[in-house]
Amino acid sequence: MSTRPLTRDEAEDFFATFYRGKHHIPEKGVRDEGGGSWYVAHYNAGAGLSSFDYDDLTRLVFMAHDRGVRVSLHSSAPNYVKIRISHQRSRPPGDMSTVHPTLEQAVDKWREDPDGSWWKRLEGGSNG
Repeated sequence: MSTRPLTRDEAEDFFATFYRGKHHIPEKGVRDEGGGSWYVAHYNAGAGLSSFDYDDLTRLVFMAHDRGVRVSLHSSAPNYVKIRISHQRSRPPGDMSTVHPTLEQAVDKWREDPDGSWWKRLEGGSNG
């Protein structure tokens, strides 16, 4: 498997896990963006998406790596952020556009190279 579009059921399962129950998914639900991409409009007032106290940001990143799903955040209406998921990817090794590292692989890579200079080298930029 390289990349594979997500089904509605997979997207709903992802967001049900993220929101700790399907009944907590925002009122407009999981919305189809086409091409196997799905999103929810996340109300982002108060604690927002945080890494520890109200750890939604951490949980989102962990889930992405655990499931091999690309997650991205996009601005939306005031106080809302669009959480978009797309393309379940295979595990490394492989081309960067078709793989998604496990959580353990991502942590190992970050600890080896916390400033991300491996990416700059890959893109032909400076070595930092």
